Amino acid sequence: MSTTLTMSVNDGTEPINPSYLSESKNWPEFTTTPGEQATRLADENDRELVRIASTQHDLLNRNFLKQTRANVGTAEGLISILCSGTLNFNGAVVRDVIAPRIAAACAAGEPVRIVMPVFCKIGNRAKLMFNQRPSAAEEVSLRSLTHVARQLSQWYSPGVLFSLVTDARLYGSWLRNPAPTITAYNNSLRQLRDEISTNGEVELIEYDELLSEFSREFEQGIHAGMQRVVLNDPELYAALSTNEIYESVRASINTSTLGMTYKDLKECFGPQQNPDNPFLAVLAKQALESTASMLAGRHACRSLEPRLFTRRFGPNYVRATIHRAVATPVLGLRIYPDYKRSSQQLPYHGVPLFYRDGDCRGSDSRNGDPRGRGRVKMLVAPETRFYGDPTLERVTHNDGETYFYQSVK
Repeated sequence: MSTTLTMSVNDGTEPINPSYLSESKNWPEFTTTPGEQATRLADENDRELVRIASTQHDLLNRNFLKQTRANVGTAEGLISILCSGTLNFNGAVVRDVIAPRIAAACAAGEPVRIVMPVFCKIGNRAKLMFNQRPSAAEEVSLRSLTHVARQLSQWYSPGVLFSLVTDARLYGSWLRNPAPTITAYNNSLRQLRDEISTNGEVELIEYDELLSEFSREFEQGIHAGMQRVVLNDPELYAALSTNEIYESVRASINTSTLGMTYKDLKECFGPQQNPDNPFLAVLAKQALESTASMLAGRHACRSLEPRLFTRRFGPNYVRATIHRAVATPVLGLRIYPDYKRSSQQLPYHGVPLFYRDGDCRGSDSRNGDPRGRGRVKMLVAPETRFYGDPTLERVTHNDGETYFYQSVK
């Protein structure tokens, strides 16, 4: 789930958003002022760079198919590819769990549907200083999944369909995101999907709309979850400490409505918090309330998910996650090629920096050719890590929101 916490002893996953905001590397001291940082509008070369970064998996490569022992067109081959380290970061242990569902879908001659809750709107300005709409990080994610689906459809004719259950609206109020902001983000996300996934390889479904059919049970689930929170049920914190969950929520809560300056953000989220900063107490109170709501809501979702997803997606769907699963084997899907490799943050928990292998400061597109040399990689990190760096330029959408960062041309 794209929540910022985990709560069940049977779930046992990592917190989805270790904030990293308290690490000093995310608050570098630059010699220039932020206003002097090179900033320019995205052009076609930039968009081509994003496309290149999205399509670097070649699942039809003979060496890859040989390595995964994938026999073309068979369920066993499809299972081998989906469980490979290229696409799955939870290891081969998930094979025994998802293989029967994939085999059943193939036997029925139907597409393999992979269902993954993802794309929650984050409003913490330390992570995204300018954006309400998606950055290039979400675009790479949608392009990458579309690319994977298209390649697998050549290999297994009924194809693979990624059903992304977007939970921005579901968690919006708990993270204090205004409804118009969430709507703007979701509308932009859907427009991106429509432009990229033209054959329907990736679909976006609102989580709260799925839950509406079970609204009464959902409220009962929240009530039961809140009781466990009030009683400090130890099972809620079996996988994570109370402090881990609280800090994870605090790092994702919306700050764009508070009028915080860059200095305020650093004093509240940086490595040395200032106890005299007035926003610190405000954030602490909001985070406590949001943590309780998130835990209760998460409890309600977990209790309903199996029936909810089976009714909507059929009995053979494959449940994917953006977590590293500790206790329960689940397909860990790389939401973009470098996720869980050189980049640990989800696309909406920061902004992207594009660079080439061996060049950690930016891509080799300085001469106007985005193809350059070496593999294009994407690092997602809080925007405070890049904002004001004189060696980087901020590439923007037409409305001034951040598209991505790269080294100065």
